Amino acid sequence: MGKRLAIIGGGASGSVAAIIAAREGLSVTVFEGNSAILKKIHATGNGRCNLGNSYFEKDCYYGDVDRAFNVFDRFSKEDTFRFFNSIGLFIKDIRGYLYPLSESAKSVVEALSGEIKSLSINVITNAKIVRIDRLNKGFKLTDSEGKSHEFDACIITTGGNAAPSTGSDGVGIKLALSMGHTIVPTVPGLVPLKSSDEKLKSLAGVRATGTVGLYDEDDNLLCKETGEIQFTDSTVSGIPVFQISRVANYLMNEGKNVYLKVDFFPGAEENFRDSFLLRKLMLHERNIREFFTGILNDKIMEVIIKKANLDLNSPCEELKNEDLERVYDLCRNLTFSIKGNAGYDKAQVTAGGISMNELDHNLQSLKCEGLFLAGEIINVDGKCGGYNLQWAFSSGAVAAEGALNYLKQGR
Repeated sequence: MGKRLAIIGGGASGSVAAIIAAREGLSVTVFEGNSAILKKIHATGNGRCNLGNSYFEKDCYYGDVDRAFNVFDRFSKEDTFRFFNSIGLFIKDIRGYLYPLSESAKSVVEALSGEIKSLSINVITNAKIVRIDRLNKGFKLTDSEGKSHEFDACIITTGGNAAPSTGSDGVGIKLALSMGHTIVPTVPGLVPLKSSDEKLKSLAGVRATGTVGLYDEDDNLLCKETGEIQFTDSTVSGIPVFQISRVANYLMNEGKNVYLKVDFFPGAEENFRDSFLLRKLMLHERNIREFFTGILNDKIMEVIIKKANLDLNSPCEELKNEDLERVYDLCRNLTFSIKGNAGYDKAQVTAGGISMNELDHNLQSLKCEGLFLAGEIINVDGKCGGYNLQWAFSSGAVAAEGALNYLKQGR
């Protein structure tokens, strides 16, 4: 029997690690807590599975970014293309976003699952590993039913806390902690932000393009993102909000207050303000509601008009220049207080995790020889756009190569 490698977690990272290790002759067993592997992949990219991004720079990631890019140097996005081509999956570029040719997450799941099957990788489903013990040589893994399993090396790829319905319930972090690791505090990432602002009751269901700025309690702009914003009766959501949610959540964890400021005219030309104010001359015979029709979504415009202390049914001839100035300013700077986030249930990723300072260049634990970590469990998380899956693939591949080198040395 060849050297035995256990992979705890059959998601994106674990599946890539299993395939790479098995191709090199290791006896690989994947333990998956769900009834099937790759459950989380099905939901990525709204079912289209955004595998990566052609724009690939350090500003796309948070956490241990410099160390993460050492991993990307060893298994790059080009290596990811080659890997997926090798299992029969082709990738296409749609405005910089990388998808399977079919634009179907199901294709990704089937390609990875098919390769795992063809390599005779042992996949044990409905098997949640709850304990790891270091043996004189190797490891003993104990599942939730009390069954034990022995291996020569182990990779933890269970994900973090985000989307627990897909099986990411934080068990991997607990396992790493039990083996001597420490944790960078975690918060939900890529998650809607909650607000008790009364305006949201009027905006529920509205989608609009805009720039969202995150501000601290001293009115300092911390970061901003542009894209489609989505409103519910209790949250501000959409990709721009997801991108800045990590920063907001860490500040709120420290007890600091933050708020959002939305600009509904992103990229407006310098003369746009003057054009906005000139509407008074052209539409003086209408009422205020009619006057502002077509500028923004009706619900957003009604909220802004009320916020400006104007009567929707008043004739526009009663509008003063300062009224128009006030409305225009609100269109560019509508604020929302933030009181929390929608939680890990609605989060796409976990920010924080095991520090890469506790791992060597092969992602092997410096606390426990023969134990490797990969994926979301590590203190690396990316923005929307395929960056988190790229980290999953790259770290899974490097951890597998590390385990191969470790076991080839007769450890």
